Amino acid sequence: MGVKTVIVFLMSACVPLTVLADSSPCQQKFANIEQQIEQAKKHGNPHRVKGLERALHNAKSNCSTRSLIEDKKEDIVEQEEKITDLTKKIQEKTQSGKVEKVKTLERELQEEQEKLTILQRDLRHLEQ
Repeated sequence: MGVKTVIVFLMSACVPLTVLADSSPCQQKFANIEQQIEQAKKHGNPHRVKGLERALHNAKSNCSTRSLIEDKKEDIVEQEEKITDLTKKIQEKTQSGKVEKVKTLERELQEEQEKLTILQRDLRHLEQ
């Protein structure tokens, strides 16, 4: 393969990312679902394809920035509840002296806190 061919290939691979960066939140959601559909097709998962196609249809029918913001806020509340539950479990296991369980729960708590940070960042992006 020549150098020009490689450059053209690399530039064409970047186009979807630029298009995605310039698109609306709903367009990004559609692109994400479409990408998942392609992956499900590649892996021979017809049930997932069907479900994702239904999700894409629903998204195209109902998507708005407002609905995405509301969904993200709900996700944040659910994530905060997970973190609260994990914190309580850590306190309980600490009091009962289950050191290994506490370590496992603390790792899980850190992962859930990272997920919350991502959700909050996504919400700020939507609200801009």
